[in-house]
Amino acid sequence: MAKRRRLSAPDASEIEAIEEGFATKPGINPFDPAPGGVPASAPPIAKVSAEAAQLRGMAAVADRVEMARDKADAERWRAAEDAGETVLRIPLAEIDRNYLRRDRMQIDEEELDELISSIRAHGLRSRLR
Repeated sequence: MAKRRRLSAPDASEIEAIEEGFATKPGINPFDPAPGGVPASAPPIAKVSAEAAQLRGMAAVADRVEMARDKADAERWRAAEDAGETVLRIPLAEIDRNYLRRDRMQIDEEELDELISSIRAHGLRSRLR
């Protein structure tokens, strides 16, 4: 275990020497901005945080409101897109006219009569999924 050192209070002559040393140094206020807007004698982390604050936090309130609206709009758009609720423009040349099945276009008269009589007798039934 390390040996403990006993601390002693400095005497008056030592305190005066320390105070003289402080008096001879130029008075630099660490919070006075330098030409770049950051205090001259500020530690590096203060410079980094000051730059980050200038880049991020200096937007006007109206700009921040507009950015929040844009973000909300983008989230709603993505949700609609994921749900398949968006409309896309596609060239007519890309549409395949024969893609959809038209199973009732050429129906037999007998089948049509059967369908009509079934609807009259039982009504139109549809099953919920």
